[in-house]
Amino acid sequence: MFVVGLLLLAVGAVLVAIAVWRSGTLSRWSGIPFALGFVLYMPQFFGTQPIRVAHGLLVALGCIWVAVSLVTGQSPRPPLLRRQSPESGKHMADKDAHQISV
Repeated sequence: MFVVGLLLLAVGAVLVAIAVWRSGTLSRWSGIPFALGFVLYMPQFFGTQPIRVAHGLLVALGCIWVAVSLVTGQSPRPPLLRRQSPESGKHMADKDAHQISV
């Protein structure tokens, strides 16, 4: 069961890294050390002490980088989800456009 849990943890970290890459608001590269650290979680058990310490630093770097990207994220809505109003030529959210047309 221990091995299955670590494999599921690695799969989850890779899915998080893919979501971070596609998000458009987070730093794309922040998910790479995060996922790599969790994918290498099982092999680090067979390494020496310096390898385990380096692995811990990699996991810490990945988690901190993702956290900093979350805190400093710019816009909650990507520009593709915005529409232009025909009267002013300015961008407005879909919700606002729906309220105007109703």
